[in-house]
Amino acid sequence: MNKNTRYNFSIRDQLFTVIWEECMFEPLLKTGQQTLKNKKSSGGVHRRMKDQFIYAIIIIMSVAFLCSVYACSRQQPSSIEELVKETHPSNLKILLVGIDGATFSVIKPMIKEGRLPQLKKLMDEGVQGILKSQEPMLSPCIWTSMVTGKDRKDHGIDSFVVSNPQLPNKNPRLMNSGHRKTLAIWNIIGPFAKSSGFIGWWTSWPAEKVYGWTISNYLRHDNILKWFPEGKVRDHLTYPEALTNELQPFMVNPMDPPLEEMCELVALTQEELEQVKAAQRAIMGNGLSVYKFSYSVQRSTEEMALHMLKKGQPDLMGIFLSVDQVSHHFWHFYRPDEFPPGSVDLIKAQRLGKLIPNLYEHEDRYLSRLLAATDPNTVVIIVSDHGFQAVRQKPELKPVSQVAGYFDTKQLNKKDTVAIGLSGDHHIDGIFIAQGGPIKKGEIVSASIFDVFPTILALMGLPVPVDAKGRVLTEIIEPAFLAKHPVKHIRSYEGLIKRTKPSVSKDIEPENLDMLRALGYIK
Repeated sequence: MNKNTRYNFSIRDQLFTVIWEECMFEPLLKTGQQTLKNKKSSGGVHRRMKDQFIYAIIIIMSVAFLCSVYACSRQQPSSIEELVKETHPSNLKILLVGIDGATFSVIKPMIKEGRLPQLKKLMDEGVQGILKSQEPMLSPCIWTSMVTGKDRKDHGIDSFVVSNPQLPNKNPRLMNSGHRKTLAIWNIIGPFAKSSGFIGWWTSWPAEKVYGWTISNYLRHDNILKWFPEGKVRDHLTYPEALTNELQPFMVNPMDPPLEEMCELVALTQEELEQVKAAQRAIMGNGLSVYKFSYSVQRSTEEMALHMLKKGQPDLMGIFLSVDQVSHHFWHFYRPDEFPPGSVDLIKAQRLGKLIPNLYEHEDRYLSRLLAATDPNTVVIIVSDHGFQAVRQKPELKPVSQVAGYFDTKQLNKKDTVAIGLSGDHHIDGIFIAQGGPIKKGEIVSASIFDVFPTILALMGLPVPVDAKGRVLTEIIEPAFLAKHPVKHIRSYEGLIKRTKPSVSKDIEPENLDMLRALGYIK
């Protein structure tokens, strides 16, 4: 066997084709057709021949399956070093941009209006399509599936929180990277001398040791809420840990938010502006407080990512952005026609309904800045974990006294009211956009969240594990690239690569769940 194709699992397809076409299908088909033509047989004979034909097909597929299992078992390398020697990676760089909650139901009408030029350029010059999510649509599970290729039951991140086994109804703790049971793509590409850099990805804290760098999802939340009890050491927010201090100048403090920018995205009344200023933390269902904190997180992420790019682009970079929180809270203003007649204040909707599309415009402008800083030999992949839709109910006004702990009551009168409730919810259809390098132009693709992981590995010229749930989206890749870098498979990376989990003391594990409650993810 040629060593360059030693792990090429396409032998399964070739074997199946030979058995099917040459040995069984064509002879059976011709024999059956000739028999039916020459003999005016009874219906019983016809049925028996049909049954025999079906049985033959079942036998063929069973043989092909057994052969594939045998081939797969023969192709697992004995060590990662052996696999690295047999592998010839591509020289492509990959930029994976996750936009939590992004939906074509907002993007495509805005493109027609000429408001998203960067996304339009990427879609026109590359491929696009629906990225099917998975029920229940919980962000930690889905974003982890995208970077592991595994189902939540396999990778272990199956919720926002993990309960105390001794006290299942008390003291839930936030899921983190230590709860992940499988390798992530940043663990896999390092042994091939391919660097990674991920920022803000769900359940990336504690930051693992990688060939590259990691900025965990907790660093950017550090100013939003107290992830750790007072006085505890904040370890593993980044890898290397020195990045934690280096990135502090790029952190946007939500207690001193960029109000001028925020008011450019949506015109706020003086009363609404006072609510924004008075909010001490994000409040479940209160759009103004969530906007204040989530936008600060977004701006922190954006500036840190640009800073890291200036230092050098890794082979695989992932950045986590979001329109999710604003969509949850302002959907009734954006699409008042999707709610019962008279239930939405249309005067307010004319003003506050602009926030969602304006935030998409902000994302589009940032993408332009981001792409301007990337290597020309970069494939850009933009994905979302789900889309959005109306829940057909709107927030209700509540007295400030009911949420007094979340507001500075020196700035607000306790008799004032604030809106509480979620009007937008997740939709199963997320987005997939890819452009650059060997990506075809003008293709429409149908994909799932599980296809992101194997497709990235294939574009990097690295073997794809058969135990990944998704498939390589070969239909979006130019044939010339696939001829030079044919998709190769191994059984699994698990067991080949040793993953070192950071050691984190129980007393510094995050316990404050207020932000997730504020966003309506947990109760």
